[in-house]
Amino acid sequence: GNTTNQVTLNVYVKPSGTTARRVAKKDHVVAAKGTLVIEDAVTLGKGDKVQVNLAGTGTTVDYMVNGLERD
Repeated sequence: GNTTNQVTLNVYVKPSGTTARRVAKKDHVVAAKGTLVIEDAVTLGKGDKVQVNLAGTGTTVDYMVNGLERD
C-alpha cells in the first residue's frame, strides 16, 4: 500500500460492453495511509469492472471492494 506519499486517483465502474463512469470525485487526493470510502450504492452485474486509475508513475495503493449478493 501507499505509506509515504499522497496519491491522486480516479475510481470508475465499467458495466460490461459500455463506457466507464466515475463513482468518486475527479482527481481525488488520498493522503499517505489515508482512506477513501465511497458510500454511494453501485450495482455490478456479470462482467462489470471496477477501475482505479492512479496519477503519476511508480505509485501503488491497496484497495478493497465490499458488497453483498442479491437475487
